[in-house]
Amino acid sequence: MSADDIAKARKFADWNKTKEVISSVFKLDSSNDRDDILIDMLYYSYQFSVESDFTNEQAAALMEILMKVHEIATETSFGNLDQTYQHFRELVVSYSVQRPPFSVQVFGDDEVLKVTQYVLDTYMRLYKWYKYVFTPQMKLNLEIDYPCIPEIPLIVEGGCADDAQPTADGAAQPGGQDGGPENRPVSIVEPAEYHELRGIIRKHIEEELKTIKASIEEKMKESEVHLSSASAGDRRSARSARSAKKK
Repeated sequence: MSADDIAKARKFADWNKTKEVISSVFKLDSSNDRDDILIDMLYYSYQFSVESDFTNEQAAALMEILMKVHEIATETSFGNLDQTYQHFRELVVSYSVQRPPFSVQVFGDDEVLKVTQYVLDTYMRLYKWYKYVFTPQMKLNLEIDYPCIPEIPLIVEGGCADDAQPTADGAAQPGGQDGGPENRPVSIVEPAEYHELRGIIRKHIEEELKTIKASIEEKMKESEVHLSSASAGDRRSARSARSAKKK
C-alpha cells in the first residue's frame, strides 16, 4: 500500500469504492470469505487513520503493519501470540525511527501511541478468532501397535470368526455364501482381555489429553497477561517520551 493508493481511496465517499481500492492493492477477492474479512480489517484501519488525521504515508504504513502482523500470526496453527506481538513492536519501531536504509520515520510519538493502542484493541484482542479462521485445525489420529502382545482371535457367537461372512448391512454370518438355516446374522465378541486393554489405553489417553489441554490454556493465559503488561509498558514509555519532548 502506498501513499498514492491512500490518496486515491480518499477521493471516494462511498465505502464500497474504498474497499475496491484496498482489495485491488492487496489482491484480495471479496467473494472469498477469508479475503473479505481482511478487506474489512484494512478498511476499518483506514477509517481509523482518517479519524486520527493520519497522513497518507501513515495510513499506508498502518495497513502494511497489520498485514505483516497477520502473516506472522497465521503462519502456524500453534499459539504464537508472544512472537506476533514482538514482531508488531519491531514493525512499529521500524516506522518510527529515522535510520536509513534500515528504517524510515513515518510515525511520531503521538502516532506510535495511537497505532499501538489501535492494534491492541482490534487485532490482538481478536487474535484467537483470526487463528481459528485462517489456520488449519489440528486433529490427532492415534494408532497404537503392541508388537510384543500376541494377536487375540475374535470370538463369533454361533460360529468361528474365520468362517464368518459379511452381510449387506455389515453383520457377520457363519458358513458359506449359499446361505441356509444356520446362516443367520451373528455378532463378533471381543475377548475380555482385549476389552480391558482397550479401556486402560483409552483412560490413559484421556488423562494425558486433559493435562495437555490444561497446560495449553495456562500458557495462553500467561501470554495474555504478558501481552497486557507489555502494552501497558509501551504506553508508559510513549507518554514519557512525549513529555520529555515537550519539555
